[in-house]
Parts: sequence; structure tokens; C-alpha cells
Amino acid sequence: MSNQQNGSTPPPESLLLPPPPQLFLPSAPNPALSSSSFAQPHHNSRSQLNKKTLSQASTIAPTSSTGRQSLELVSSNSPFTPITSVFNTPSDRQSAPRSSTSIATSTSTTSLSLPAFSQRNSLADNPVFNSAQLSALRGFVSPNTISSNDFGTWETLLAKHKFPATLTPQDAYDLEIATVSLAIELGEFDVGCLGAHASVHSAANNARTKNFNTLLLHLLTQLRRFDPEECRGIIPGETYNALFLVRAFSKHFVGNLSGEEIHRQFEGPTTIHGDEEGLPSLPPPPTIVDHATVQLSAAKFIIDPDVIVDARPKAEQLLDELLTVIVLLDPNASYSAYEFYLEALNTLIALLSTQIYQSSPNANDNNYFLNILMTKFGGRADALIGTLMKHFVAQKPMPPVSASVVYNAYSYFFSSKPTAATTPDLYPLADRSILLILLLSMQSRSSNETRIKTEPNLRANNWTAACRLGISGLRDENTLSVSMSSSSSSNDKAQSNKSREISFRSLYRIVCQSLSTEEVCLLFYLVMVENEAFRVYVLSRTDPDTLFVPILKMVYETMEGKTNYSHVYILLIMLLLFSQDDILNENIQKIVSFGSSMHVLINLGYQAWFTERPLLKTISLGGLAVLVLIRAIQFNLSNHRDIYFHTNFLATLANMSSSILDIHPYVAQRLVSLFDLVAKRYQKLISKTQTEDRTGESAHYSTDVAVYSDLVSLVLEIINSVLTHHLKNNTQLVYALLHKKDMFAHFRMHPRFSELIGNIEQVINYFNARVAEANLRAPSTEEVLDLIEQAARTWPPNKLRDFGDLRFQYEEEINSQDFFCPYVWALVYRKTFIYWDEDKAHILDEYRTVSNLLSNM
Repeated sequence: MSNQQNGSTPPPESLLLPPPPQLFLPSAPNPALSSSSFAQPHHNSRSQLNKKTLSQASTIAPTSSTGRQSLELVSSNSPFTPITSVFNTPSDRQSAPRSSTSIATSTSTTSLSLPAFSQRNSLADNPVFNSAQLSALRGFVSPNTISSNDFGTWETLLAKHKFPATLTPQDAYDLEIATVSLAIELGEFDVGCLGAHASVHSAANNARTKNFNTLLLHLLTQLRRFDPEECRGIIPGETYNALFLVRAFSKHFVGNLSGEEIHRQFEGPTTIHGDEEGLPSLPPPPTIVDHATVQLSAAKFIIDPDVIVDARPKAEQLLDELLTVIVLLDPNASYSAYEFYLEALNTLIALLSTQIYQSSPNANDNNYFLNILMTKFGGRADALIGTLMKHFVAQKPMPPVSASVVYNAYSYFFSSKPTAATTPDLYPLADRSILLILLLSMQSRSSNETRIKTEPNLRANNWTAACRLGISGLRDENTLSVSMSSSSSSNDKAQSNKSREISFRSLYRIVCQSLSTEEVCLLFYLVMVENEAFRVYVLSRTDPDTLFVPILKMVYETMEGKTNYSHVYILLIMLLLFSQDDILNENIQKIVSFGSSMHVLINLGYQAWFTERPLLKTISLGGLAVLVLIRAIQFNLSNHRDIYFHTNFLATLANMSSSILDIHPYVAQRLVSLFDLVAKRYQKLISKTQTEDRTGESAHYSTDVAVYSDLVSLVLEIINSVLTHHLKNNTQLVYALLHKKDMFAHFRMHPRFSELIGNIEQVINYFNARVAEANLRAPSTEEVLDLIEQAARTWPPNKLRDFGDLRFQYEEEINSQDFFCPYVWALVYRKTFIYWDEDKAHILDEYRTVSNLLSNM
């Protein structure tokens, strides 16, 4: 007998709905998260929360148009107020979980391990130097002074034989081993820190002979005489060799000497007009009959007087010449030009690598070259960044070597099997360019960056701000600029604009193809944050799935340990940046089909990587994003417990919530289940706090209570946002709320949640009553959904209280170098085109420590 025949209608509270179809949730996370769970070694003091803070590592606040207490996630020491709605980078969270990724293979690993290198028994077996070069180098590092007028010796050292280019990890390792003992004799090393090379006695010969200082004068002379714009790809051998030797020895100096000792090696006096009194000298070269040849050779090695009288430090002169070469030389003009250009980039990175030996990116005392660069050359950052970006986007391999057919044929038939250590990069110029861009742009930032942007004269003394402005000034070469097309523009201005032009299309294509490569992802983040034109280009594309799906895939696989956490931090920031654009949020719900103005729901089809629900075939891109974010939040709360993680994910969900349309039933179930998860944990923590109040131990849970209170509030805000904006288009969410209606009653009288719960209960009561009025004995899911859709048509539009749009914005913190600098140096270290001793690379210590923690979890 039906209820209608009995004359009774079940009250709304007792109405039973059929369960949602095929709801499969992952195994339940830990039921409670104690404060000890948050006290992981990888969290610093900024991760300790107060009652109104969800993440002290971030400044994040929702915009609310009402006066009610909204969720405040604002750092207590932040210069921002909640109304600014900023969400910052994990800048000072260098202790956040990080592991490492092998760039060569784009697969994740939890170590900074390098490829296996072939060991050499002796210097004679090392392929870097031939016997003549080795003999000349031994004379160079010996106690004998080489006068600057000893043209024959300098010719033997710099012009007789070309030193080999460093193109593979094995080349870098061989160069390290071949020069370490030579550098020990030349420099002032404390041999106690040199490990296996401690048996070599430090002669500190350069302190007496000044041979390295004279070599530096020769290099500066060669670089002054070299015209990178007019060379037509012809590189003098002595110029390349001098740069090679200065880079090789400088690399050892910066890794083993103090800042004062490095300064002494570069800025010490030289013997220009003859040998110093009391110092032995090498015998003069043998007499040569061809006097014309002698005069021509001598002319090459006469020190330029302008180098000597230049009042600037030699290090500043060297940086000046290197920047000139990098900006003006065309590396693709010839093979030798490409090699020389790579050596210039290697030298600049080696000089800046004093930072890799520091425990913190803020320890600037020993960063001799970096300090000079940041305080003297800000005016050249714009041109440098533009040039390096062009090289990266071009992705050009090395030009072919002339007269190398015999060598290539021999290598083809008789070469050994290639290994990771002996395989060269396909695009070495692009690889070095991107790492140098990141390294130069991720240094300490100035608190006056707003003023620097408006006053160009201040840029010369602030390198990082100038680099960021250089990135922000990049323009799409396919877009005709009004200023460039103006006939009144000067040639200098036109040339400046030309140096800033890159192909946004090519950059976007590279990013989509190489998003799993960490340095590419990091560069994408940097350009998206700094360059408005590129950001508009990306957000206005009609194919967001080409970028969105790979990002979601990597975030999803993070939970399975396939993507390291430093990489994922950048990915989740990218998702937050995307979610700030309302049009993109709408497009990922309904994509405009090509060749038609009709809006259609995107059919992503079968996504093999999404293993949680294999049968889920048709879903909007926005729905897939919500599923991945919710899964990541649940996994993080159960395992890594990284506060920055779930605050970023929830902020992204909040930004997307007002655009969610036609929510998939599984997405609706997972969203409601997320509230169920955080609500139950919050209630358990409250219960424990109340139980232990008498013993005085309740403070142990106070931090966790504050965390979960914020989580509950934010999830309720997200559900309210969906209902307020598009209730009629999200009947599946209404169904999911009806199915779990009892769990909201516990928070009905809560002072913080009561208004949010009130809105949701209005929806539950309204639709529950409409379903009850139908008097269905055992309604099916389809029947209930039909009733909800019919009732939604008569839903009063202003029935719910409007709390204002829930919006979050990302803003990079001023001290972001604490996160980015170690990360970038880890990428440079793993690239291995320069070999560094991992034991001395102290800026990477934390990566190793955290990697071990994660591997043991």
C-alpha cells in the first residue's frame, strides 16, 4: 500500500534516497591528524598555525563582500591584508618535501645521483689534454713566473692546440679530474678539504708567480679585440683557449677558496713589464728564423694597455666582456662560434657557482662575482634575458663540423656503446640558456620593485628586478606592435624591441611537449607570472586541454611518487594562476568547438592515467580538474600533511567553483565526501580537546583544530559558491547533498559555520520536500533526479544568502629565493655540463635530507 493510500507523507527528515550509482572512494585516510603529525622535520616555524591561519607559509585571503567572518589565511607577519587576496609561493619553505628529477630522462628520482663516469688511471690517460698541452699547463702552474712578454710560452699554452669542448657529463668529469691537481698547485687550497686529492701538496704558486693573473689579462685583451658582431663565426684559437683555462681554474677557485682568497686570485698584481725580482722564470723560447711569424705571433699576445689602466676590478671587466659576447655573438654562425658561445655560458655559470657552496642563497659574503653582477650590470639584464630566451625558443642543435666526415665514419663503426655520461645534449645552447635565465631571475628580490619598475635609473643596481622586467618586456614576434610600426621610432628603440621578440607559439609548444622537464615548467611559471602578454596568450587559447591535461596528469601521479614535490609546487601554482581567469574557468566547463559557435561539453574519453575510476569516460575538463584536486587534497591530508599543498588546491577549487556547470555525479559525490572527511576529523579533534581539557593537554591539538576549522570553512564556502551561482545547472550536487544531509546538522549551531550551513540546509530542505511530495515508495536514482530537475525550475533565484565571490590570487613572496635558488641549482647540478662535488654543494643539503625523509615515509 502506498503512502498516499495510507493518507500519510513521510517527513523530509526520514526520506531515504537510493545511493548514488557506482560510488567508489579510495581507502579512508587516517581518522585523525595529531599535532605530532604536522611536526615533521621539513616544516619550519612559518608552518606553525594560529587559530585564524591555515598556512603561515602563504598569504591567502578570500574576497568577501559581507561583514561576516570569512576564512582568513593571512600570515601574521605578512604585509598584506585579507582584502588584497594574495596567495604566495613557498618562498621560505626550503624545507618543504622535495625530491629530484633526472632531467635527461624526465623521470622522477629521489636523489641527486649523477651518471656513472669512466675512471682514468692517470693524467696521461685523461683525454682532455694531449702531452704538449699537459706540459705547457705544468709549466703554467709551476713555481716559475711566465712574464707577459714571454710570447713564445703564451703562444704554446694558448695557440698551439685547441682545448676540447665540454659537451657530455663524461667530458665535464674528465676536465674536473684533469685540472684539480693543477689548480691545487696554482691556488691557495686547503688540501684537507680535497678528499682523494689530499696527497697533493698545495704550493700556492700563483700567490708568487701571478701566472693566473697574467692569463686573465690575456683573456681580457683577447675579448676586447674580439668583435662578436663582425667575426662571421671565426673564433681565434687563443681567445677560446684563454677562456677555457680561466673557466677551468676559476671553477676550482670558487669551490675551494674564501671570498677574500678568490678576490686575491683575480685582483692581485701582475708582472707586465718583466719578471718580479727574486722569482725564477722559464727559459726564453728557442730562436725562430721566420721573423715575420715571430712579430705576428707577438702581436697577438701583447697585453692591451686599456685592460691595465681600467680602474674596474678584473672580475667586473670579465663579466662585462662575457655579457657582450653572450648578447652580440651569433652562436649558429659556425661550429667554432657555437663552441665558444657554450664556453662563455659555462664560464658565467662557473663564476656564479660560489652560491652552490653556500648553505643559504642569502649568504652573500663569498659570492664575489654574483655580487658584482647584481650591483653593476642591472642595465644589461634586459638584453641578456631577451637573447637567452631567443636561444631557448629556437632549440637549435650544434652546427655541423667541417671536415669531420672521417671522424664521424670512424665513430660510427668503432665507437663504444653510448651511456648517460657520454651522450651529449641535443640542444646544449637551449639547455644552458634556460638554466641561466632561471639562475639569474631567482636571486634575492628588492622590496622596492614597484619603484624600480617606474624608475629605470634604479635598475642598474638591482639585477633581479631588472631580469624580471626583462621577462615582462618580452613580446610576441607574430604580433605587430604599434610602437615598432611607428615611423617616428628610432633605430635604437627598434633594435631594443627586436631583442625582446620571441615566438609565443613556439614557447607554448615547447612547454606543452616538455612540461615534465622541471626547468621548462619553472620557466613557464616565471614567464606566466611576469609577462602579461604571454599570460593573455595562454589563457585566451581555445585548446586549454593541451596544457591542462598534462598538468593534471602529473599532479595525479604525484600521489604515486612519479613526480617530485618541488615540481608539483610549481604545477599547483600554475593551476591557481589558471583558475584566476574567469573565462578560462568557463571554457574548461564548456569548450567552444572549432568551426562552430556552439558550446559543447568536452569529451576527454578514456584517460589511462586516471585509474581511480576507469569507467569514467565523458566528463568536462573542469570536472576532471576537480577530481584530481580533491584526490590530491585527501592524499596529502593522509600522508605528507603539507599545509601549503592543500591550501593551494582548495584555493584553486574555490576560484573554479562559481563556474562549475553540469557537474558530473562522481565529481559531486567526491566534493561532498571531501567535506565529510574534514568534518569528521574536525569533530574528532574537538572531542579529544574537550576530553583532555582537565589534564591541560588540549593545547597539543589546538593547531590541528585551527587547521581543520579552516578546511571545513573553505569546503563549505566552495559548496555554497556552486549553489549560489549555478544551482539549476548542478542538480547532481543537490542529489549528493540530499544523500548526505545528516552530516550538516552537526554544524548547524556552530558560530563560525552556521551561516554557511544555513544556505546548504535551505537547499536540502527545499528539494527534500519536493521529493517527499511525490510520494514515491522506492524511488530510483533517475526518478529522484527528475524530481530535482523539475523543482530546480521553480527555485527562487534570491533564496540563498550571497556571501560574495570567493576569489584567491597568487603573489610571489619577496623572499622567494629561499625556495627557488636551491631548486635551480639542483637542476644545474643534475645537468652535469659542469661537474660539482656533491659533498661541497651545501645549498643542496636540504634536498638530500628531505629526499631521504620522503623515501622512508
